[in-house]
Amino acid sequence: MGPQNIKKFFRSRRLFSFGSLICLCIALAIWLTINRNNLHELFTAYQMRNKERAEVRVLEKSTIKMEEDKQYLIKGDFENEKVIRERYRMAKPGERLIILKEEQDKPK
Repeated sequence: MGPQNIKKFFRSRRLFSFGSLICLCIALAIWLTINRNNLHELFTAYQMRNKERAEVRVLEKSTIKMEEDKQYLIKGDFENEKVIRERYRMAKPGERLIILKEEQDKPK
């Protein structure tokens, strides 16, 4: 192979590579156009999943806090029991729960 043949070879390789790249871009554009609605549904479902995961994390933290409060009720001393029973308005079996509302100042 002489120098002329080598230049033609590389020139044809560049054209082939460039042509392949253009065909790939066209195929990608056609695929995106055809699947536009499916991709929109996918991204919407992905966003919904992330929102649900965040809500699950919040609920898990709340559950952990309630379990800690439950353990305070089971094992805790009087002060812990008093705070938790007031916060959640809980009563022991056989007890009555009485809620007193504060009187507000009456306008004169």
